[in-house]
Amino acid sequence: MTTIRGDLNFSRPFDQHLWSDHRHVNALIERLYDDFLNYKQYLRKPGKTKEATPKATLKVICLNLFSAWRVNPTFFTAISCNTRDYSRHTRYRNTQITTRYLFPILDFLVENGLIYRAKGYYDRGNNGGKVTRIIATGELNHLMNDTYHLNGDMIERHPHSEQIILKDKDKRCIEYDDTEKTVLMRRNLADINQALASTCIGFNAPPDIRKEIDELLKQDTLAYQKNSQGGLDFTRKSLTRIFNNSSFTQGGRFYGGWWQSVPNRRIKGRQYITIDDQKTVEIDYGGMQVMLLYHQLGKEIPTDDPYDLTGFLEGTDRQSVKKAFFHLIFGEYDHRTRSPKRKPMKCPKDVILPKGATYEILLNALLEKHKVLETCMASDNIATQLQYRDSVIAEEVLLRLLERNIIALPIHDSFIVKAEHRDDLITVMTEVFIKHVGVVPVLKVE
Repeated sequence: MTTIRGDLNFSRPFDQHLWSDHRHVNALIERLYDDFLNYKQYLRKPGKTKEATPKATLKVICLNLFSAWRVNPTFFTAISCNTRDYSRHTRYRNTQITTRYLFPILDFLVENGLIYRAKGYYDRGNNGGKVTRIIATGELNHLMNDTYHLNGDMIERHPHSEQIILKDKDKRCIEYDDTEKTVLMRRNLADINQALASTCIGFNAPPDIRKEIDELLKQDTLAYQKNSQGGLDFTRKSLTRIFNNSSFTQGGRFYGGWWQSVPNRRIKGRQYITIDDQKTVEIDYGGMQVMLLYHQLGKEIPTDDPYDLTGFLEGTDRQSVKKAFFHLIFGEYDHRTRSPKRKPMKCPKDVILPKGATYEILLNALLEKHKVLETCMASDNIATQLQYRDSVIAEEVLLRLLERNIIALPIHDSFIVKAEHRDDLITVMTEVFIKHVGVVPVLKVE
């Protein structure tokens, strides 16, 4: 038995929707498919089996392995071998992938020395387990890189994959009936993704910065599973909109672009992002969530920096206050008792506290500055409601910029454009915010 080297926890989920019609990819798949047909006298029944289905399954597996290798040669792909994940009728499934071919193709790749596989398991006693992990061997990497010369620009998201995603309170994807609203959102997102697909989005960081970023993202994946990309996967340029709590008025933010994973606090990484090989600028809506909250409750919007606690708690780091604000609106703190709902409340690792202060002191100072928070904290799902409002604003900003032939990279309430389009971005962000909130926004140029 081959011993698999590497940390199986350093993995990301299998993406059923990776795709490519590039001739180099197709040539590789034809080569592997011919070998698969000879595997254990595997024979197609004439007129019964469509070649498209096993070829598509083989292609998606290879694209997952290749894109993972590009992120990090030790990066595993976690692939479910539960038949229900490929048989249920759902808008989120790639119907070309079936277990009829998935299992024999995985066996073929293992026995021909093209992948390493650590089979998954389920532990009934602990009600847990792990899904199967796979990783390309040197032989498959040689085929993909040296023989057929694959590169990241050949990979895209399948055009028929669902881009408007609805999740329940447990963050599971659920079905929904299309409405005029969802059809319009999908059409708008398709226009945005088409523009992104035709744009060269690069990363021009010095080698030492790039190495530090890759290591930071790897550690985040291992420790928190919060960055399933495991690193910067430049093949991921397509966006989806994810709605929460079974409602199309909660959440709705844009996710999926690799640039959203670039750390920008401990390491100012986003300054190295380029668009068509040109330098970029990032502009952020300052204190947007606080302003939206005041507006939603019909309160007068403060004109000072909402994350400045001068007079309440001196010497507080602004980004730390922002973190604390989201802790409050996500309902992890009881405003009536001024104490955490679940003790102990951990201070986020990137929050910097003034000397002698605790995280609870920081939260209470924020409550003193914004008493309106006590009202909203009694409401359920206020955070996802605010996210929906900022996603509507973000969608309009992106579409208005497209009308000016300007590509913008969204990161929730901030946008990255070519430096030459700085003034256009400021104009559009201001106009859209005034339209939705009624006041001039505070814009921060990064």
